[in-house]
Amino acid sequence: MKNRHSSITSTLQYKFYFILGFIICLCNISSAQPQQLKFNKIEGSNGISLGKINAITQDKKGFMWFSDQTNGAIIKYDGIHMTMYRHDPKDPNTLGVNYPECLFADPSGRIWVGGGGGLSRFDPGSGTFTHYRHDPNDRGGLSSNAVNAIHMDHLGYLWLGTAEGLDRLDLKTGKFTHFSHDPNDPTSLSHNKVRAIYEDREGTLWIGTGVPWVHNPEGGLNRFDRNNGTFTRYLHDPNDTNSLAGNKVRAIFEDSKGNFWIGTDKDGLHTLDRKTGKFTRHSYDPKHPEKLSRPPVNTVIGYDHITFILEDADEKIWIGTAGNGINRYDPENQKITHFGNDADKTGTFPDNSGWWAYASNDGLVWLTTQQENLFKIDLRNVHIPHFAVEGLNRSLMEEGSFFMWMGTNNGLVRKNLKNGNSQRFVDEALNNNSLSSRFISKIYKDSENVLWIGTANGLNRYNSQTENFTRYLHNPNDSTSLSGYAISDIYEDREFNLWVGVDGGGLNLLDRDTGKFTHFREDNKDPSSIGDDHVSRILEGETNELWIGLSGNGGVNKMDRKTGAFKQYLQGHITNDLYKDKAGVIWAGTRNGLFRYYQTLDDFYSLGDENTEIDINSVVMSIIADNEDNLWISSLSGIYKLNKSRDNLIHFGKESGVITSDGDRLFKASGYKANDGRLFFCDSRGYYSFYPVDFKTSLDELQLYFTSFWVNNRALVPDKNGPLKESLFDTEELLLDYNENEFAFSFTAIDYRDSGDKILYYKLQNYDTDWREARVEDKVNYFKVPPGNYIFQIKTVNGINGIWSEKSIDVTIAPPWWTTWWAYGLYFVLFIVGIYAMDRYQRKRLLEKARAETKEKELAQAKEIKKAYAELKATQSQLIQSEKMASLGELTAGIAHEIQNPLNFVNNFSEVSNELIDEMSEEIAKGDLEEAKAIVEDIKQNLEKINHHGKRADAIVKGMLQHSRSSSGVKEPTDINELADEYLRLAYHGLRAKDKSFNATMETDFDDTIGKINVIPQDIGRVILNLITNAFYATAEKKKKNQMGYEPEVTVTTKKEGEKVFISVKDNGNGIPKKLLDKIFQPFFTTKPTG
Repeated sequence: MKNRHSSITSTLQYKFYFILGFIICLCNISSAQPQQLKFNKIEGSNGISLGKINAITQDKKGFMWFSDQTNGAIIKYDGIHMTMYRHDPKDPNTLGVNYPECLFADPSGRIWVGGGGGLSRFDPGSGTFTHYRHDPNDRGGLSSNAVNAIHMDHLGYLWLGTAEGLDRLDLKTGKFTHFSHDPNDPTSLSHNKVRAIYEDREGTLWIGTGVPWVHNPEGGLNRFDRNNGTFTRYLHDPNDTNSLAGNKVRAIFEDSKGNFWIGTDKDGLHTLDRKTGKFTRHSYDPKHPEKLSRPPVNTVIGYDHITFILEDADEKIWIGTAGNGINRYDPENQKITHFGNDADKTGTFPDNSGWWAYASNDGLVWLTTQQENLFKIDLRNVHIPHFAVEGLNRSLMEEGSFFMWMGTNNGLVRKNLKNGNSQRFVDEALNNNSLSSRFISKIYKDSENVLWIGTANGLNRYNSQTENFTRYLHNPNDSTSLSGYAISDIYEDREFNLWVGVDGGGLNLLDRDTGKFTHFREDNKDPSSIGDDHVSRILEGETNELWIGLSGNGGVNKMDRKTGAFKQYLQGHITNDLYKDKAGVIWAGTRNGLFRYYQTLDDFYSLGDENTEIDINSVVMSIIADNEDNLWISSLSGIYKLNKSRDNLIHFGKESGVITSDGDRLFKASGYKANDGRLFFCDSRGYYSFYPVDFKTSLDELQLYFTSFWVNNRALVPDKNGPLKESLFDTEELLLDYNENEFAFSFTAIDYRDSGDKILYYKLQNYDTDWREARVEDKVNYFKVPPGNYIFQIKTVNGINGIWSEKSIDVTIAPPWWTTWWAYGLYFVLFIVGIYAMDRYQRKRLLEKARAETKEKELAQAKEIKKAYAELKATQSQLIQSEKMASLGELTAGIAHEIQNPLNFVNNFSEVSNELIDEMSEEIAKGDLEEAKAIVEDIKQNLEKINHHGKRADAIVKGMLQHSRSSSGVKEPTDINELADEYLRLAYHGLRAKDKSFNATMETDFDDTIGKINVIPQDIGRVILNLITNAFYATAEKKKKNQMGYEPEVTVTTKKEGEKVFISVKDNGNGIPKKLLDKIFQPFFTTKPTG
């Protein structure tokens, strides 16, 4: 036992064991710590310092409003940023109250402020103030400029408590109705100094009166009857214990159970039975201070009274006093907890008063004091307790159910949790079986429950039976010894290999049988060697994989245990911790944040690469998981919880009691989970410890609002004729002109639980490609944004629960009028009109040109046509002439026959005449004159016949010549009958000249009444000739067929019917087939054979 620490009771160790005993006691109650109330003092923000806050309210948007008596202002607060609205007598659009006493936020979001100077109404949307002040000449005006209480009832009337009574403002008319004290009317107000106005759930209005600073019996509680405008008074009666204890009524409240509380001066905490009108006094009992009461009356100050009564979200009743702190009453256990002054056992509330309080449904209580302090109490606050341990390093280890091992910078401590005894192991200079160093860096238990201790000077193996240590030290002269001094990590793999990380000495593998080490060191010439020699963490992955965290910029290495080769990841990063979750995913905590290994990609990616909304922008120190596989990550900015689905990140920082200053940094790789699920994180002052199941976080989303909007560097206010037509809080769309394309927004997030330097993200969709960072109320600018439709988006995360909130507003920048659709439509119309006009002009020009060219062509064509026509006419004339000559040729025989007859007569008569002349000569010679005269008469007759037949021959010749000549086109009187008869004979004789065997009967039936008619004899004669010739041809063709009894017959008939003359040629030939009847009038059509 000599190697053991010599004595527990030594003077050197007494202080140490006392601290350990205190730690263990704290550990036993730590599970209740998250429920401890914490009074967070609000100092101010963004350059605004708070003075004495007289009143608090919250508007419908969630903003908190404070009336600051010291600064003569009201202040809007979103949890991070404060905006102050001061009284300025030179500016009418500022707060009109120089001593703000009371506040009220109405349902529309307007803020009513009362105090010294009257009443002011502020519209946050438009930024405008409206003032109401006392005017002695206006009976419908405010009764006094000293306004002490404001309330709006369920009917929409605004009630004001003033120094001259109770006023009711009709918002529609702007007129006030006054209710004041009348000594002669017991149904009037009991006192004109109104300090409290309250409306219960039944709609009954209650009025508290009296000034506690004035020591007189005046005051009292009043119930207002709306029907008749009268009051029922409740006053102190020294002979009635069921009356008020004092008449200075400042606090009136109805809780969720229907209890009606009244707070007055003296020991004046009451509940009122509104049916009987009797009060129950809850007086302070010094023998039982835990019972329901107010704190003991402070008789020193002389004005101590109950200032407020309210109920928080946990249904606890808060009672504030002017001179002796605050009581919080729990109706379930009927016990009081006192906060403030010397009697405050919690030590969390330093002041001795409570002036005003406001409780919201989200579990927050706001409280002001006479000491000019403002506090925020978060009933839902998760408080992570810290336990101070001097010299504690980053290593803890449970041993069974009753022992805890702790590594410190002054030895190894084993604590018996059952009896409280402790023993400490240190290095002893003359004892080689003691620890090799008292600076403990790592405690590790292997599969055989052997404890291995890493120190600043080597590795130690603890023998629980002998309580001796076996040392494994670095020997520069022994290559099989430990490769360095400072042990950073110890790890046993599945194959029971014990791996040791040495800071500056690389990775070591211990052969427990021989006590020798195999070294894995950085080799610049070997790319498969370990990345650097500063091993911070060892972790086993898949089969044959060993993950090594390196703190010398080597990142993370994966070692193949079979080959001893290393693959490097996250080069340039300093790795503080490695962790493998239940899914087998490897997590790396580095100075650059948290990284996750993707096996399919064989690489590490930042948590923010997968989801930008859950990135940890801080140095990650350690990683551990709870029983639900939620990851808990300690960092230089606090502790984070990453849920098991890895999509929700919760931050626990200063608000949760986690100190992150430089001197209180959390240690790397210090996360530890006990067997009962309790988590530990060590830091330089001790450790944080908690049960994750005790943390009940709010699931509320943060409210986001746009607070200001600028166009061309000019702040806009609501204007129906401007881009901002209503309050920016309610605006969903902004319509800007093309010359309003330089604009800016400011925005905020209401977050009262995490008052740190909150980051918001914004993006102008369709313009920005990425989200940008901003702080609350930062002015973010956009310049020369092109016309178009955009959506300005903002988002942030609730650090308490990891839930993201988003808000957006549509921004439309209209194009210049000359680029609008209707302008383009006009351009299009003008373009079409221009095109049309140009087309018309071009068409006209081209048409004129075409006309000119056409005219020239027409003239040329006309000349050509004329020439062609002349040639055609000549050709036609030639054809006609040829046809005439052809027909004339066919008639030659007939013509010759017709000429032959008169020539025969001429010849015969001329021969007879010659003979008669000879006879006449003989008779003359004979002297027979009578006979001679008779012969002369015969000669004369013969000459006449010769003349007649000569003329006939002449007519035939002339007719032939006329037929052969071209037509003159001149009509002349013509005997149609004679013309038809002549051509009948000519055609007949012409055919007989070709065929001597042809004979035909010719008949004529001429109408003698026709006479001569004006025709072109050549043309009509040719027609008649063709008809008669065709008739003879048809009969001749039929004759050739030798039909029995057939005799050719052609009949020519003329007939006059009115002004018309009909000429018909009829034959008894074969006729024309029906199928050819439609073609007989086609030019050049014939049924005759070719030739």
